[in-house]
Amino acid sequence: MRISPVMKAYFAVLAAVFVAVAFLAFRIGGGTPLFDETAEAFNHGWSYVDMQGREQTLTLPTNLDWPAGQALTLTHRIPDDCAEGDTICLRSSQQSIRVLIDGTEVYRYGDEEDLAGGKSPGSAYHLIRLSEKDRGKLLTVVLLSPYARFAGIVNQALIGSKTACIHSIIRWGLPNLILCAAIGLTGLIITGIYLAASFGGRRYPVLLYLGIFAMVISIWSACETRMLQLLGVSPALERHLTFLALMLCPIPMLQFVREAYRPRFVFGYQALIWMCLGVACLCMVLQLTGAADYIQTLPLVHAAILICIVFVTVSAFLEMVRFKNPHGAFYACSILVFAAFSMMDLFRFYRGAPADSSFFFRIGLALYVLILGVYSIRSILQAMELGQRSRELTQLAYTDGLTQVLNRTAFEEALLGTRTGEEAMVIFDINSFKQVNDRHGHQAGDELLCQAARCIQRAFGPYGSCYRIGGDEFAVLLPRCNAAVLAGYLEGLRELERRYNAGRPEGLQLDMAYGSAHASDTPQQPLRELYAQADAAMYRNKMLAKRTYEA
Repeated sequence: MRISPVMKAYFAVLAAVFVAVAFLAFRIGGGTPLFDETAEAFNHGWSYVDMQGREQTLTLPTNLDWPAGQALTLTHRIPDDCAEGDTICLRSSQQSIRVLIDGTEVYRYGDEEDLAGGKSPGSAYHLIRLSEKDRGKLLTVVLLSPYARFAGIVNQALIGSKTACIHSIIRWGLPNLILCAAIGLTGLIITGIYLAASFGGRRYPVLLYLGIFAMVISIWSACETRMLQLLGVSPALERHLTFLALMLCPIPMLQFVREAYRPRFVFGYQALIWMCLGVACLCMVLQLTGAADYIQTLPLVHAAILICIVFVTVSAFLEMVRFKNPHGAFYACSILVFAAFSMMDLFRFYRGAPADSSFFFRIGLALYVLILGVYSIRSILQAMELGQRSRELTQLAYTDGLTQVLNRTAFEEALLGTRTGEEAMVIFDINSFKQVNDRHGHQAGDELLCQAARCIQRAFGPYGSCYRIGGDEFAVLLPRCNAAVLAGYLEGLRELERRYNAGRPEGLQLDMAYGSAHASDTPQQPLRELYAQADAAMYRNKMLAKRTYEA
């Protein structure tokens, strides 16, 4: 598919704008005067009592070997230079948290009995306001998680004004959130292209599946950044959205692969889709009944996703190597890139549950959606171009090359078309056409043919179809027309003839004989008989005009 130079320049400028915006967002995003305060790291000098009763010091962030269900108590002295309004920013990972100052509780989160279905309160940011009177006092932070994987996680801490702490959170999470938004926006655009094509009568389900996959996975990845909490989304809702999106995302991906590349293992893809749907339903039922929390069923979800990735990857390489699928190489490489990035994050998660467990996944996903989106849209545009060429060839097959009205082939097919019982047909023949060719040449004759077609088209075009059925013969088929209406059309045609002939030499003037027939007179009459009747009437009128001229 060829792209015009204007569109090439447009895409180049668009790419440059995206690069510039990304550079500005990552390079100088913190330079606004609204955020001229900075928060300081509050990671050193913490202490806790280990399982043997010994006091230990630690530096945040860290991941201790700590049993599930047992409180992890951390202590730290509040700095002596603490100012009024200073805030300590902490982040919990699937943990409840209590904060005490000199034994007095000042903050509590996540140990309520109603956790909206589930044992864990999710992961959340916490801002604890301090005052000058808290200087030098003992700060105690108590973390508790029902899961061994998260029981010993202690994330980094910040201290500063509330605005500075929020700014630090934004600086850390905004690039990731922008990437998630870009993926989601790409999904919306692809889905919009699908809807636009559907309204035009063409359906490309690959775009729909890819668009849904991008949007669902962007929701999961955005929730993983914990940035939605700054927009007012509660940690409980964020937790539910995270796991629901993760459980459901393989389904549109599998549908996309099956539809886009037409692999031979269709049954396998169908089985995987039902497996993922079943796993998602099972996990939701276990969560809502309290039998097992999302975190406890997460290995099952990861196993299902891993099975899908392995199957799709192996299937892709088989399509490329064994079955010589023309899309196989591209299909296999894109899947392999996505799988590699996904496995990196999966390994990091089970190794130590990092603060951002989807960092590499977002990068792989952005590449995967971008590559497949471009490839799919390009393939569809190529298909549309082939379809347009096919329509153009079809049009050429049914169009008279000289006069640009329908030709004899189209007329023969029209005679076989559906009847309404009210058709009218008119046959035209140019009088003295042979003399025009003999005296003035074929170029003059061609001009007369074109003018005849133009006049007939203008007089009858809005109401019926005009055909060139022979050398200087034309036909008009009107689906619904009576004698009175036809007389009006013919009078309009005569007026067009008079306008054309005005001021032209007598030998080059347009003069057409015509004959008409109405199917309403004999409703069961075939169109071919109607044509014969109109043709006979035309020849009678032509001979009558010839005798009148000779007399």
